[in-house]
Amino acid sequence: MVEPKRVKLLCAAFFILGASLTLLLVTFGVSLFLHHFGSESVVHILARARPGGTVGPEKHGAWGVLEPVEVPLANTDGIFPDEPERLQNPKWFFERYTESSLSHFLSSCDLRPVERKILLDKRSWDIGTNGVSITPPEQLVWSLTHHARQQIYAALAKSSANYPQ
Repeated sequence: MVEPKRVKLLCAAFFILGASLTLLLVTFGVSLFLHHFGSESVVHILARARPGGTVGPEKHGAWGVLEPVEVPLANTDGIFPDEPERLQNPKWFFERYTESSLSHFLSSCDLRPVERKILLDKRSWDIGTNGVSITPPEQLVWSLTHHARQQIYAALAKSSANYPQ
């Protein structure tokens, strides 16, 4: 039978061997990485950043011009620039829909019966010459299923009058 003291020494030896091997492999990997990409470090890359928050040159291709934009990770003012639009009650504008075409569309969506009843209630509708606006309850907006949300928001995306979600 193996002595407990000998087992502990073997465990300690294998642990030290594994940790040393890991350290060597990481050091070797980092040196290969730096050799492959040159000696350019993150500091050098950040030093090349242009004023105005853009980094590097613009990219041209079949997709057009890609312009890098700085994304602020913190707002020191404590407010959002689009706060009035963002915090409004939900309002959906269905451009180029008539009363009957919107009723037909909402009836074809994958809505629960209660949601369908609330959305088809014409008291929350504002029928205009170029479309129909619906003011749905916020609770209904949050409770929509993924499929129903996808159907409705696809129709809403066709109009620039809707706040981008």
